[in-house]
Amino acid sequence: MTRTWARLPLLLLVALVLPGSAAPSPQSQADVSFAFQDLGPVLTGPGVGLPPDQGVSQPTATVLPDGRIRLYYSTQSADQPLGPLNGTFSATSGDGLHFAPEPGQRWFSQDEHIERLPDGRWRLYYTQGAGPGARGSAGIASAISDDGLSFTPEDGLRFANPVPGRHLSCCGILKLADGRYRMYSTAQQFMPGSPPGPPDVYSAVSSNLVDWALEAGVRLRGRSPAPLVNPDGSTMLVVGIPGMGIGTASSADGLNFASVKATNLAGDVADPAFVTLPDGRLLMYYDTGDPPTIGAAIAARVSAPAVSYPSPAATAITATSARVSAVVDPSGAMTTYGFEYGTSTAYGDGTTLSDVPSTSGPQTVSATLLGLSPATIYHFRVDAYNSVGTTDGADQTFKTSACRLTSGGDHGWEVALAHASTQATAARLLLRAPKVVHAKALVERDSCTDYEAAIADLTRKGSAGVLRRAKRLAFHSATLERT
Repeated sequence: MTRTWARLPLLLLVALVLPGSAAPSPQSQADVSFAFQDLGPVLTGPGVGLPPDQGVSQPTATVLPDGRIRLYYSTQSADQPLGPLNGTFSATSGDGLHFAPEPGQRWFSQDEHIERLPDGRWRLYYTQGAGPGARGSAGIASAISDDGLSFTPEDGLRFANPVPGRHLSCCGILKLADGRYRMYSTAQQFMPGSPPGPPDVYSAVSSNLVDWALEAGVRLRGRSPAPLVNPDGSTMLVVGIPGMGIGTASSADGLNFASVKATNLAGDVADPAFVTLPDGRLLMYYDTGDPPTIGAAIAARVSAPAVSYPSPAATAITATSARVSAVVDPSGAMTTYGFEYGTSTAYGDGTTLSDVPSTSGPQTVSATLLGLSPATIYHFRVDAYNSVGTTDGADQTFKTSACRLTSGGDHGWEVALAHASTQATAARLLLRAPKVVHAKALVERDSCTDYEAAIADLTRKGSAGVLRRAKRLAFHSATLERT
């Protein structure tokens, strides 16, 4: 099916707008997301010595001083909710994909985040319950460790649940440019017999990773936020979208986020956690499967397409046509482009849509515009969109040449049967019918943009007879002309 360009809303962008998400603000201008190369499961329950029906979930990962990756994970058994096989454990890997379990239990509960401190110690943040008979969570508490293996509880809460009665999930931490830290966590309502409430993401800031001050408002909606710094200094939150997979949202200030955009990692996956491999690639761990397993995917940043123009951008200009060109960089995601054109910057016409593959890099693309008016200034631009956003090129102009018709060789009288088409080839297809009127029927150019089927070089007396025959044969618009 031919695809034609239209000025459509951003629903074409495969952007998922979650109800209740924080509205974009002037500071929410970072247009960047992720494309994932899924590597499949890297850690399973049986793979770390658990029973077949017991899974692993809720990954958090860090790079050790010797370059190995330590992956912390949670386990839980419905039969033994407080047994020795439940809680937080760890495994290490030299390549980030093949893990060996470390002996012992790191912590007695699940849903944790472990942060390497500036002094070389480790702090484990976890959700603390609200107490017997109470719903929801009291807040985020912590434990400290010298080696990242044995943790000792620290007194008090790091910060209280911003929405008492809701379940608070831990959490992702980002170091800010001013030296402080920002923690993102999700508060969600769970009621027996009712579907879960919206997963609202809140944030808190700290200068020492111990004392946290809650920031007002909801950042966005999504599960288990993992914060990252974009190359331009903006903040990206990678979140689980219930039932849909992994999504991303960016913010210039870390507080006001654009709408969450879906990525190509879809399905019932969540709990993203990131490490940077020695070769510079970004590796994400995530929950997947039933029973739950931990998968891995290589993450590559993608952004809205970049567009520019060669010089000149319009070539092969005639009285009725021109060829227009642009350079489209897909910026890491499959990109669709088209040209808009018209006699003003309102454009009004468009070419068919075409695609530029995600891995192609900048490509010069072109289209031929037909049926233009002579001696007329035309505006055009290229428009390109991918899963991250839309980019409209700058307006360009060209002027069609004047129409110069040479005098025809026929003189005298003719019968003009019909103005057939703006294209000579199309008009010739109509000649089969005119030839039943007269064997000398031909196509002649009536103007730069109009062709007609006619019978020329007739006498006045002969043309009158041909005209009567044409009318009888249903050429009702046939006229007699002097040439």
